[in-house]
Amino acid sequence: MGDVREKRVEEIRARLAAATRGPWSAPTDDADALYGEGGAAYVGSLCAREEDESLIANAPADIAYLLERLERAEKVVANPLLRRALETFVKEEQFDLDEWNVSGDMRDKVSAGVAEAKALLEALREYDRG
Repeated sequence: MGDVREKRVEEIRARLAAATRGPWSAPTDDADALYGEGGAAYVGSLCAREEDESLIANAPADIAYLLERLERAEKVVANPLLRRALETFVKEEQFDLDEWNVSGDMRDKVSAGVAEAKALLEALREYDRG
């Protein structure tokens, strides 16, 4: 991961760690607070709708979940063996499906798999460009 991306992820982790510990819950009265383990986190009159309160109340858990998913995905992206296998698969995608006697649904599935592999490889290259 590039330095800018690493810095941004670390900043997000720091904000999450500094926030009032959850789980959070939206107020049941007219108070302008979300309640967490360490007390209330006041947000003023930010929540005009129940959907907004839900988004804010679930933000810490959602962010933690997404950071964990990001960490796992970056390990996959950084795996040189996986990349090499994918590049080889796409490069040598000179399949003669007729010669292999592939037809019907299987032909469609193989073609779709090749298209997905190409898209994944392009996404990896885009990720590398930052």
